Amino acid sequence: MRRNPKLVPTPGIPTFGTTLRLIREDQDHTRHTAANLHGISSGYLFSIESDAKKPKLETISKMLEGYKVGPLLTRHLHELRAPALLLPTSDKLCQQVRGHDDWIKHLDDLEERRTLAAYVDPFWNILACNETWLAALPGIEETHSIARWLFSAIAKEVFVQWEREAAHNVAYDKAMLGLFRHSAQARELIAHLQSRPDYRRLWAASIDVNYGRHTDDLLHHRDPATGTLTSYRLSIAPMDESGTVHLVTAIAKPYSGPPFTPR
Repeated sequence: MRRNPKLVPTPGIPTFGTTLRLIREDQDHTRHTAANLHGISSGYLFSIESDAKKPKLETISKMLEGYKVGPLLTRHLHELRAPALLLPTSDKLCQQVRGHDDWIKHLDDLEERRTLAAYVDPFWNILACNETWLAALPGIEETHSIARWLFSAIAKEVFVQWEREAAHNVAYDKAMLGLFRHSAQARELIAHLQSRPDYRRLWAASIDVNYGRHTDDLLHHRDPATGTLTSYRLSIAPMDESGTVHLVTAIAKPYSGPPFTPR
């Protein structure tokens, strides 16, 4: 628990400096003790954390080693130091997907097999999907955004492990917000979710980031209309070299999750 409630982070587009400050605070270092740990001055550390100065790569390596930062946060910090990646607008990405007849036909083929399928951008905005996908996520057509839908009341009835799924999503959002921080999608995501109590709580609860989901990490689902429980194996495949469009499929498996407890 953080000792100063004023320092609890609130949702926003990450920067290199603010992320480094959160790592320091998470480890209960003062700026003075952290500066000594890294062999730099407190003033220089302050200028880094306030994004006034960009440290050299060797300085970053020394700081990451001092904080014993894991590989995912290390990747995140290096991405924040580098120029942001460009991400076309959602409209342009939708046009790109719908302009590929083979991609749309693949959605239809998966629909015939009753396989959930959708094309999404890095923020999990839905660019195109099949009817089975829509049926499994009631109300998703109102936002066409999985990240936003996840923090709706219906999502808590659909996802058996909603808290776990929501926390995983917030950690993923942090990584994508850093990677595509100048995009319209980044600004839209924060504008819609930064005031949601659950989103704020989970954002403040951890400094972790993640970049995807292992195929063995099953998603446990409940049909709110019938109460039927199903586990899904997710597959996420990039459709272009830029990594701006992904195909997400969900293969139904016999239910193997915990008992459903209404929230």
